[in-house]
Amino acid sequence: MYKIQKFLSTAVLLTLGFTIAQGQISNDPEGTVMVSLRNESSGSTALYLKEGKKDFCYIFIDRGNNLKGVSFEDKNPVTFSMVGMVSGLDEINKIPASGWASLMAVKPGYGYIARHKDGRKTIYTRIYVVQNIISANVNDVQGVMGATIKYQTPFKPK
Repeated sequence: MYKIQKFLSTAVLLTLGFTIAQGQISNDPEGTVMVSLRNESSGSTALYLKEGKKDFCYIFIDRGNNLKGVSFEDKNPVTFSMVGMVSGLDEINKIPASGWASLMAVKPGYGYIARHKDGRKTIYTRIYVVQNIISANVNDVQGVMGATIKYQTPFKPK
């Protein structure tokens, strides 16, 4: 019985160690949501962001595989800033001072901050691109259909 317990404990530890080494365990903050977004060429999935019960904007991936946001208040566009390569949302912990744009290339392993100004306040969302969604081989060609992302909104840095 002792040998079986020791074997199982060793197997669990080795599996856990391998999983951590592969970067599959993340310290995602409370409130993290993971979704798959298809780009405009593949059915266009939109991520509606809320504050309380009110939608304030939505984010999607355009035909060129860029993050793009649409505000429900047209005069205040959604902008993005790339934080750089990170291993998860927990490494996105501050608001960039520069690099804001209305379109931002979607790159797996990279973190972003989305910014929405509604006239009264600014709402931030942190985004981590887990991986691209790749289409099946068609005539030996694969295409990006979208991305799996993790996000947290509203994001308030420490």
